[in-house]
Amino acid sequence: MEKGDGLVKSSISILLAQGFNTILSVVFIAFFARVFSKEQMAIYAILTMFADWGEIIGGLGMGTLVVKNALEIKETKTKIDLQKFVTSIVIYRTVGMVIFTSVIILFSDYIAVLIFADHKYSKILKYVAVVSFFMAVSSTFSHVQTSFQYFHSNSKINVITFFAQKLFCVIGFFSYGLEGFITGHLVGTILGICLRVNYLKGLFVREIYSFTDIWKQSRSYLGLKVVRSFVDQIDKPLIGTFLGAEGLANYHIVRRLYDNLYQLLLAVVVPLGVKFGEIKTLGHQELQRHYEKGFVVSTFMIAPICTMLFIVSSPLVELYAGAKYEEAGKVLALFGFTIIASLVWQITREASLRLLLPSRLFIQYTTSAFVTSLSYLVLLPILREVGVPIAMGLGFIAGSVPLIKYLKTQCNLIFPLKEFLIALGGGVFSFSAVVPVMIVNESLPKLIVGTLCVSVLALLYFQKYAPTEIVSICKKIKICIVKEVKQ
Repeated sequence: MEKGDGLVKSSISILLAQGFNTILSVVFIAFFARVFSKEQMAIYAILTMFADWGEIIGGLGMGTLVVKNALEIKETKTKIDLQKFVTSIVIYRTVGMVIFTSVIILFSDYIAVLIFADHKYSKILKYVAVVSFFMAVSSTFSHVQTSFQYFHSNSKINVITFFAQKLFCVIGFFSYGLEGFITGHLVGTILGICLRVNYLKGLFVREIYSFTDIWKQSRSYLGLKVVRSFVDQIDKPLIGTFLGAEGLANYHIVRRLYDNLYQLLLAVVVPLGVKFGEIKTLGHQELQRHYEKGFVVSTFMIAPICTMLFIVSSPLVELYAGAKYEEAGKVLALFGFTIIASLVWQITREASLRLLLPSRLFIQYTTSAFVTSLSYLVLLPILREVGVPIAMGLGFIAGSVPLIKYLKTQCNLIFPLKEFLIALGGGVFSFSAVVPVMIVNESLPKLIVGTLCVSVLALLYFQKYAPTEIVSICKKIKICIVKEVKQ
């Protein structure tokens, strides 16, 4: 019971932290989209881009290693072995990120000309690289906290750090402009690092393992992480290269909205994936039923949202970021296709993670990376930023194909194509909402009308195809409402 209570508390703390950070992020970006020029927004996009790639490449795969092995070492070896392991991870990751940051600083002149067509941004990009280094260092200590299941403390420090970053960014911007904004981000990040180090200070010692010992264990994780992250993270560098600062700024705004929707998708799909691990011993029939149900339930929950993006994307972006970003609405509209494709990718991945060998996942990642990168090279010069969600979607679909095949040949799980298309049809049917929406000219009424129309259609569809027990509850609620009205 105590263990169950602990898991529940940990889950609640994680969800609350993510919810708070998401709300704060939406408000923060919506505000600065209006006060920033597009060049300034592009610099902020580069800050997050450097931090992501610094953690991925400079991290050397050791973040995954510590999450995977720390508890095992704690249970099977001595305390000093554990301390040496954690200290080694922190030191080698930090050195790796120093090297990565140094390379970025070295090429900052080239990056400034490539994206902004001007050397004057070189100095600020060097500063951005330094700040992104500290952001990546903070993620190192977050990995250590996660590895020991310090979920509550990690969530608490995440919230404090995120809030401090945004608060100091606002203060810095109105005091010193863009440089003050970036300095505020640095101050908030360093505060978070200090909190994490203080919490974990008992784990650090002077003695460490050799780099060779750690590298032998982490290099495979680095390869897998680079391939996997390539699909999600290569978009910004390519956008900056092909489309410059304005294209990167437009895309960054839309990508933040997409990321929030993707987190919603994960909240639906990941619990379904965990269930595969629970029921895999119950036989093929139970697995097949869960496989089909997972696609049906998640698709008719996500598809109406994706369809709504096609209908209200432009007014949504305009309300979120201001009129100067309205043209980015067409990119957000096509991200509806990307989310549906990523839904198939994620469900097949979750099933394969529990039922197939890890090498099958590597095939999924490499296939997605290859098709995505090839699609970028073909579509970006022709369609500009509109080609990004299409390329991502094609990569997700291509990566799903081999796993669908392996699940069929090795586990006898048949991809429920008919059920998937029927569920998807509920979202497509929501296109009928376009007719009343197009009558309304103003952005806010259009957004409200479109949302209401799609929501009503989604609820009707949900009632038709939802599991029996949910339909039963809905009918009981309807009966109670009718009785109240009659009385």
